[in-house]
Amino acid sequence: MDKMSPRRGRVTFLEHHWGFGFCETVGVKRPDVHSEESMTQRRRIFGRVVFLVAVALGLAFYGFAGAVAVSASQDVDPLVFFAGEDLSVLTVASRRPESAQRAPAIVRVVTARDILTKGYRTLADVLRSEAGFVVRPGERGSTPYLRGVREGILFLYDGVPLRSPMMKSVHPLDEELSLAGVDRVEIVLGPGSVLWGPDAYAGIVNVVPRSMVHGSGAGVRAWAGSQNELGAGWTMQGRQGPVSARLNVHGVRYRSWTDTYLSLQPTGHEFAGMSSHQVTANTVDDAYAWEALGTLTVGDRLAFTGRLADGRHRYTMTNTDGITWAGEKRAPVSFLKGTLRQRLGTSDLSLTASYTHVPLDVTDADVSRKQKDDMVAADLVWYRPWGEGGGVTLGAGYRRDDTHNAVVRDGFLPDLLKPTYYVFVPSVVQADFQNTVLSAYGQVRRRLGPVDLWLGLRLDDTDTYASTTTLSAGAAWSLGRDWQIKATYGTAYRTPYAAQLYGDRFLDPENIETAALELSWTKEADKQVALTVYHSRVSDHLQEDPYGGLSQPSRHAITGAEIKARWAFGPQWDLYGSAAAFDVADDAVHYRVTKAFFVAPDGTRSPIEEAWTSPLDVGPDWSVQLGVRRHFGASSTVALEGLLTGPWPYAYDQGRRTGRFQGERHVRASWTWHHAGTRGATLQLVADNLLDRGGSVPGVFGPAERPPLRVWLEWRLDF
Repeated sequence: MDKMSPRRGRVTFLEHHWGFGFCETVGVKRPDVHSEESMTQRRRIFGRVVFLVAVALGLAFYGFAGAVAVSASQDVDPLVFFAGEDLSVLTVASRRPESAQRAPAIVRVVTARDILTKGYRTLADVLRSEAGFVVRPGERGSTPYLRGVREGILFLYDGVPLRSPMMKSVHPLDEELSLAGVDRVEIVLGPGSVLWGPDAYAGIVNVVPRSMVHGSGAGVRAWAGSQNELGAGWTMQGRQGPVSARLNVHGVRYRSWTDTYLSLQPTGHEFAGMSSHQVTANTVDDAYAWEALGTLTVGDRLAFTGRLADGRHRYTMTNTDGITWAGEKRAPVSFLKGTLRQRLGTSDLSLTASYTHVPLDVTDADVSRKQKDDMVAADLVWYRPWGEGGGVTLGAGYRRDDTHNAVVRDGFLPDLLKPTYYVFVPSVVQADFQNTVLSAYGQVRRRLGPVDLWLGLRLDDTDTYASTTTLSAGAAWSLGRDWQIKATYGTAYRTPYAAQLYGDRFLDPENIETAALELSWTKEADKQVALTVYHSRVSDHLQEDPYGGLSQPSRHAITGAEIKARWAFGPQWDLYGSAAAFDVADDAVHYRVTKAFFVAPDGTRSPIEEAWTSPLDVGPDWSVQLGVRRHFGASSTVALEGLLTGPWPYAYDQGRRTGRFQGERHVRASWTWHHAGTRGATLQLVADNLLDRGGSVPGVFGPAERPPLRVWLEWRLDF
């Protein structure tokens, strides 16, 4: 990754200092920088943009001069995918859908049929079955790991990011996102910033909704299960001439498996002039989540996708001394996206614009943080074929992020866990940030005999941190009819944390570069084997710790291998599985933070600093997943799958308590009865975590309970 010197924008800070029963609010505004050095830097950035566009146009002109003539009546094959565009793996947005073998990346696809017949309820269920992914259940929600990188996945819904720019912990992995209206889940393994800009770090997960409507209809669904779970949903769709529309609504209520905590309650009596208290056991309220998703298409030129969501996840947390307290998290992602496509001879031109709103509200005991993100994005993409199987794509992007009350310092501990000696502890620091990203990108793909080659380049010019250049390159070589070798290389970066921008500490964003080699064998759609080896180098890495905020920047190297296979024995039996393992070099992370200020009698504050070392949080370093699916004609399907992982490493109390919890031993079984009693009806029984081993996994402040056995029964009717 090429990093240029940072350019500062306007940042407004709002600090909340809590201590000794008083609150002090300090407002600080940093002025814009208009120095000669800054102006020179702006001109240099503008020159790079012009240069990139000129090079891309030159490549396009060169390609057209020697291109094979393509009739305007032929379908255009969009081989490249960028922000606002669907991934070119079985994509519904392109006129020539592309297989995983032809895609210019190492990709995987999970279809709606797989989701239904395997009993997957959440996106976490889907990812647990994929090589390289590990999902850790936790109090505030599930945490994803990919190839040893925690929270390094860009989650998209129909190409729209489901994230908060400065919070890495917003993931739509649990009940907040329904899979009922999903057509498929597309997965890119490896960096993708050239394609999607910031935060397409270790990989991309794109959830594609059903949008193609061939007739009118409706559907209802309802389910009930353990953990007080009750849910319902309905779907309506219709088509009138070139206009088609679909609406899917979903709602669920459930109880967290970590729902009991202790608190001090007044007894109403006094002793020695002081009120007396007693310890009582309490239970958090039920959690809930709902979403409404709509799609509208007008022919093949105009398409809209909208999502409106809300919910509150309620839970309890525990520290290493066994003290528990209640918590609540609200982080719904709502958006509206529109895409306009125009055919220009043999070329395609598309304009995509979106608006995303993310209100984040997290409360742990007496510490509350409320943050709001508003994001506006637009991309203009031009594509034209280049010869047989090749193409040129040029794009320009705009993104504006407005974050209100971004959490800069989290307070780390609620008051009941803070030191009792005479110190001042800054509990919550929040600030407003605005960041504009202007992007120029291009990618060229060319087929030379049995080899597909591609090269991509992207420049992101930002207001508040270093402008970045990212690169992707690769080759796919067909070895006969069934075998293929695919080599990829890519770089990516992550949006800086709010604490980085607030303190002007490290304005070069975290970055990663990954080289991968995949050998695949594909006989048919249901007979596939793929072996992948990769090496990643992570630099300027920052790890977030509840006791110390952000770590010092560090470098790490990760080397690993993955295998994924599927084999169908006739129309009845389907075997599938995956395995992954990796090794990390330089796995130490260093912290140095100001924990508090000692307050002298004259009011003078002296900083109390602490330094410690913790291991890099990479999750289990190996995993194995096996499954079998049995179809009983068209009447029913039974699926059984198991997951085995290495141990979960943990580090608490500033690295003083370290160890490993036992890894996952997860078994899921499902039975699906198609045409249950009447045409269009489906009945499904799912049992998740059949072994119900108990024990712990790493939590935020201490060990967290493992999820218990979950059983639910769901009924669907389409008419």
